[in-house]
Amino acid sequence: MHLFSIFKRKNRLPDSQGKSNPQDETLIVDLRHQISTLQSAITKNHRLTESLISNAATEQLDSLLQGVSQSAVYMATQMSLVNQNNNISTTDLAATIQLFITSLEQLGARFIGEAGEVVSYDPTYHSTSNPHLEVGTDVVIQVSGLKSPSGQVLRHAMVITK
Repeated sequence: MHLFSIFKRKNRLPDSQGKSNPQDETLIVDLRHQISTLQSAITKNHRLTESLISNAATEQLDSLLQGVSQSAVYMATQMSLVNQNNNISTTDLAATIQLFITSLEQLGARFIGEAGEVVSYDPTYHSTSNPHLEVGTDVVIQVSGLKSPSGQVLRHAMVITK
């Protein structure tokens, strides 16, 4: 019996002696069974939803890692060579860095300025050790900043006064 049809029944009250009607007891048992079934279904759906979210997050992370994997393995190789006191060429190092930068940009990351660039100070995007620096003052970027694809500042660009 479905929960909706149970509720459609007319309410039955105990008889004049205060005893409940056997149909009322059956109705209560049916309602308890339906509630238990619904609780089980909700729990099962909750677990399924958690699993789907987890799988989607794993797939998204795999996709992100795929995007930077080539530059990551080159960087790891070059670090191994440095740790073994082997020389690496600056050309190889620059190519690996550029590959990594390109990978980040393909994922939607955006850099804030370039080292040596003169810009107007904006605390939204820039960080400085000078607490008295006024907005709009010309500054020089020492270290680039980074924004996420959504525009959130992940790292402020480090700046100094000109």
